[in-house]
Amino acid sequence: MRTVAVILLAFCLVACGDDDDAGPSSGDVVIKMTFDASNAPDIVGTAEVTEGSDVLGCEQATALRTATPDDPEGRAIDVFTATCEEGQRSGTFDIAMTFEDIDLGTWEVTATAGDFDALTGGGDFSVDAETSDQATTLTGSVSYEGS
Repeated sequence: MRTVAVILLAFCLVACGDDDDAGPSSGDVVIKMTFDASNAPDIVGTAEVTEGSDVLGCEQATALRTATPDDPEGRAIDVFTATCEEGQRSGTFDIAMTFEDIDLGTWEVTATAGDFDALTGGGDFSVDAETSDQATTLTGSVSYEGS
């Protein structure tokens, strides 16, 4: 019986991997996004995670506006699909940005794929309308469900 337990433990150490490389499972993030709206309605941007990249598992991503759904309250909503270009994880996650005013609102993760499958999160954002690239700062928190 002791041999079986040792074999199972050894198997788990090999198959389960080392969770220390995954980083924390929840925490605060700050994401700085810039956009090129010259080909609107196709808006492409870049996202740099300036705080919390160890939590998110992504340091830099491209962002493509994929939807502008209707809101029952009449607010503007933009959904961007972020594709991680640099970081510990690979895959995509959708960020829905709901405008409460012309230059601020709330954001939340609405869909995920790949290594971001269990990602949830949200917070606030602000847009610097004075810049040509509409620099947008997202602040909030993210976590991985089940972690």
